[in-house]
Amino acid sequence: MQDDIIPFVLAAHQNGQCETLDQAKALLRSLSVRPMRNVNLFVMDMRSNDPLGFGMLETKQNVDLRGGVARLGDYPDRRWVEQDVIPHYLRVKEENQASVRQMRSRIQDVVAVFDRVVVPVLRTGAGTPDWAFSLTRTRFVLPVDGTALSTREDDVLDLLISGHSAKEIAMLLDLSFRTVEHHISAIKTKLAAKNVAHATAIGTARKLGLSE
Repeated sequence: MQDDIIPFVLAAHQNGQCETLDQAKALLRSLSVRPMRNVNLFVMDMRSNDPLGFGMLETKQNVDLRGGVARLGDYPDRRWVEQDVIPHYLRVKEENQASVRQMRSRIQDVVAVFDRVVVPVLRTGAGTPDWAFSLTRTRFVLPVDGTALSTREDDVLDLLISGHSAKEIAMLLDLSFRTVEHHISAIKTKLAAKNVAHATAIGTARKLGLSE
């Protein structure tokens, strides 16, 4: 169900099953009981003239993207809200059409890559929708803050990201295998990584500039 959840929501919208506020709430509740660990659901109130006043009428959040607030303006990461959230809802409100986007965002101390679908609710002909049903499907969340790496640790991380093994890194940097293993252990600790693959993912996010 997780893989086809966005087409399912779009089909519900196209079939007229998410045109009223009651229908949007019913859709959220029906999806909430399904096992979808990486999906968040929202029914949004878009009647405010100020998009920072858009409110969350009903939610089901399985992934903590540093949320849990009642209005967009209450969110602690104002930059993210203004750059990556509000424009999407405004487009749906102005065009009165469903919209799907793949997002890559820095949200406080994490980087998240996720898909978001927003569909208008209470369409009134030439008017603008008052509400929206929104769903986010998270692909991954990575921490980007943490203790700075030493120069040598950064060298080792670069080579890990490039696909080199610990033995190859030892040869390339003219270090002993045990020293490289020590550096890798330190990298995992400083990046709060569970394993080497996790460390390389976090390191890649940092080096691509997603932590800025």
